[in-house]
Amino acid sequence: MTKQSFDYVCPDGHKGSTDVMNFRAGKRCRKCWGNNNRGEKHYNWNSELTEKDRLKRRHFPETREWRNSVFEKDKYTCQICKQLGGSLIAHHLDGWDKHPQLRFELANGVTLCRKYHKEFHISYGNGKNTKSQYESWFKLHTKNAPDNHASQCE
Repeated sequence: MTKQSFDYVCPDGHKGSTDVMNFRAGKRCRKCWGNNNRGEKHYNWNSELTEKDRLKRRHFPETREWRNSVFEKDKYTCQICKQLGGSLIAHHLDGWDKHPQLRFELANGVTLCRKYHKEFHISYGNGKNTKSQYESWFKLHTKNAPDNHASQCE
């Protein structure tokens, strides 16, 4: 069965195309989705950060260096599903907000694919995360992971 796409115009006047399943699931206009998933509306929004903290966080050269070092340590591989490369995130074991002294410590980072990074934060929220939360979550996810689970993350 092939997906048949159709063209549509969203309420804001943006033209696009989609298929019936995505349309019914509410996946329609990419421009509107992008506009409606920024700032406070984004799933990863941390209300405890000030605007000054947000700006500082983006411009630390140490952030990029730390992230790249975490990726190298883990051989650019998600530590849950073993996906090599792709959409990877360097996750802080002890959270950025409550443990500023550990922000750039290599031992405080682990590589996760986007899917499992999102799942972790769905389980434990954003901010105030701890290494013990990650360790519990890691055991649960690696114990139940199928042998071919890397293909599920791409």
